[in-house]
Amino acid sequence: MKNSTPNSSLPSGDKIMYLVAYIIPILSAVFVYIQYGARYRNLRFHSIQSIIYWISVIIIYYILSVILIATWAFSLLGLLSLLWVLAWLFGMYVGYQAVNGVNIEIPIVADIAKTI
Repeated sequence: MKNSTPNSSLPSGDKIMYLVAYIIPILSAVFVYIQYGARYRNLRFHSIQSIIYWISVIIIYYILSVILIATWAFSLLGLLSLLWVLAWLFGMYVGYQAVNGVNIEIPIVADIAKTI
């Protein structure tokens, strides 16, 4: 993960939007992108990064689910729930760090988000 200083032009009351972008997978990031994306470049980046991150997590989750079901490893499906919670906590961490002024770029995901 790469850290850099975020754009500080966002009013202090709106900095919570960094965290909101990661709270509800995809939905809240789309909201933040629509409301703030045109005005604040760094918030736009975080909303796009969140969308791409959650799409990636969902795809990996379903691939692992299919593999576990196909191999009759039903007892391991509970671990997928744990992985989902860990992915959500990581998203909260990235959003919290952005609120505090630390810009975390998720590898691969951030590269894609920068090109959009």
